[in-house]
Amino acid sequence: MRTRIAAATVAAMFGSILTVAGASPARADSKMPIDVDNIAELVADRVHQRFFTFGTHYPAKVLATSYGGAELGSYSHAKASDIVLAPDSSVLYVALRDEHKIVALDPMTMKVVAEYDLGAGIVPTQLNVVGKRVWFLHSTGDGAVVGSLDLSGATPVSGLVPNAGKWSPAWSARLTTGPTGRMVVTAADEYVSFDVRDGVPVVVSRLPVNDENGLRAVELMPDGERYAAVTWDGSLTTRRFSDHADVRILAGKLNSFAALDVAEDGAIAIAAADGVSSEPRSVRTFAAGTGAPIAEYGVVFRAAALAWEPGDGRLFAIDQRIAESGAALHLLDRPRMYQTGLYPDGPKTAKRASPVTITASLKSTPVVPAGTSVSVTRVDIESPAGRSVGTATTDAGGVARFTDVPLVGGAVWYKFEYAGSATHEPALGWQRVDVSRTTPALRECWVTEALLLVELVVE
Repeated sequence: MRTRIAAATVAAMFGSILTVAGASPARADSKMPIDVDNIAELVADRVHQRFFTFGTHYPAKVLATSYGGAELGSYSHAKASDIVLAPDSSVLYVALRDEHKIVALDPMTMKVVAEYDLGAGIVPTQLNVVGKRVWFLHSTGDGAVVGSLDLSGATPVSGLVPNAGKWSPAWSARLTTGPTGRMVVTAADEYVSFDVRDGVPVVVSRLPVNDENGLRAVELMPDGERYAAVTWDGSLTTRRFSDHADVRILAGKLNSFAALDVAEDGAIAIAAADGVSSEPRSVRTFAAGTGAPIAEYGVVFRAAALAWEPGDGRLFAIDQRIAESGAALHLLDRPRMYQTGLYPDGPKTAKRASPVTITASLKSTPVVPAGTSVSVTRVDIESPAGRSVGTATTDAGGVARFTDVPLVGGAVWYKFEYAGSATHEPALGWQRVDVSRTTPALRECWVTEALLLVELVVE
């Protein structure tokens, strides 16, 4: 006996299938409001499990929050221009541009523990720390120069380093340092690499350029051999420290750039919009070393700052909307897992009790290893909840092939499912096959002239 299923039941059973074909689970994020306007920076502190950020709207303040967004303390000052955390998380440095000084805060209490006067007229920006020395840029009327605050001795020593060079125009200058004791300074007229392990900038490479605006953002990679750079025409590249040549173009035609951050393992995160659009900005991540795209968060918030959590690898973003006051801290999940898609393909129709072969392409960059298992489930009117019918394995091109013999007519759905791995997200895809139904026919059988038998034949 065949079970009949009402049309409404069939629609409910299959109605959601088409919406998920080929997809990985949607990337999600959690959101926590924070009380800062016009966010300028986001710094993660692994030791104390907190974030530091600051805004430039009056009254400006440097804010400490938990990873859950709860306020833990603040330092108010109207003219803070940058913040940076010491490598051991012992001190949070704040640049005060109008007071020509750098202030040291206790990251736990947000109280001032020291103030360092840099000298009249010195305006510190773009703070970076290497060992016991804080590096910064100072803008003059005809360009930007490097300065430093040496805290290695009993008495702090600060000053400019004019012999390192002058970059013009000053607003185009960018400075970044790395844990290996290297420093890169770029501007519209010149890119320069330095070795600063001994506290004195020693030129490694100097490249004169004429690119009008310089680079929008630069971040040294952890190994010190390359740095990530965002150009004003919307390209994200990695460049060699030794000669500033492009190693790889990771993304192009980006607009409304907002933030760039490099993780301890070299993974890169960027917040920007595509093409001519400026909203919404998406957040993308790229793998360390290869620069392969990992994840993209098609977020609807206006990302203004990014920070990788040291060690753990989570990615946080600040949402700052122009039309609204305040901001929100977002935790973006699975930033290091490659997105995958599973795309079945096969005949649209088939005869009942005849073999049906379906191929399923498991797509990802990089591809999953050959021999990866893909489970197959069949859904039909006899098994509306689905029945496992076996597994298939991928070849070197990521293609799995599966053959089944459907014994039930009507719409038969095959669900192919990849469970995921430590580096790749799970994915699933559906394929519908319309299987021919049995057709009843009547056949007359004369037994005698007085008796007619009508036989119901099922073919």
